[in-house]
Amino acid sequence: MVYWPLIQQNSVVLLGEGVGKLVTADSLSPDQDGPEAAGSLAFIKDGQIVYASGSANLRKSLNSQRDPRHSEFYKSCLAGRPDASLSIDDYSLKYIETGFGRLELATYAQGKSAQVSKQSRHDLWNRVQLTAAQLIEEGSDMCQAAEPVRWGSAARVRDAGIYMIRDQDKTLLYIGASDALGAQYRLDGSSTYDSVFRRNLGERILRYRLQTVNGEKRYFFEDQDRAISDYIRGCSIAFQQIALGRIEILEYLIETLRPPLNDYVDRSPFARRQPEPAKQPRGFATRLLQIAR
Repeated sequence: MVYWPLIQQNSVVLLGEGVGKLVTADSLSPDQDGPEAAGSLAFIKDGQIVYASGSANLRKSLNSQRDPRHSEFYKSCLAGRPDASLSIDDYSLKYIETGFGRLELATYAQGKSAQVSKQSRHDLWNRVQLTAAQLIEEGSDMCQAAEPVRWGSAARVRDAGIYMIRDQDKTLLYIGASDALGAQYRLDGSSTYDSVFRRNLGERILRYRLQTVNGEKRYFFEDQDRAISDYIRGCSIAFQQIALGRIEILEYLIETLRPPLNDYVDRSPFARRQPEPAKQPRGFATRLLQIAR
């Protein structure tokens, strides 16, 4: 656990280096495919990061983002613009493999100036990526060690992180992640429309059937919603604040613990294997401590 607190405390510094590495990466040419690896991507034009996202499979996401029929970038930034002269090909598309922090990197990169973000050094970011497997395991241990509290008595937590919900028998039901834990806590306790946890609880444990309203299958009848809320009041919840790496830790926890109310995709044992944790190069902790001061 030596590096975990340092990395969390210095997440902004690390993300700055990550954005620098992203914007200085080579642009992807139309005939190139990305790797089948987790990572971060960005569309850049006129020195500005216009759109950024994280992906569990870069090859799939890069191919999708270059196709106007499927591209989230196109839908959010180009579709419906009065100036129809711009196309996806007018933007530079770049990516880097990211084993730890892809979600936070995409959020941090959005709207940043590519010129300002260019840094000559990305060594701290690179070293974090080398030890991604170790950091994921440490973060997982922190989440599982977090003290659960009865639903309704949890302190309001505004930060990003991971939460774990258990039933009255202390059986793990669900693991979630949010950039605003307190807000998600309120939604899970009251809003079926906004809560995957509530919908899965109603369907899988209470055996209710979701109702479709205005084309969206995200509702229960009022009496069923009240019964779900009553059930949740008997549950407990534990929070772990995480500034960097929450999506990777969430994926690892879900895959390892298999909570009944989470959705996951079965993969082969080979795909689930994690690389051996790399040792941090000498001087890594020293540099982080210097930054922290």
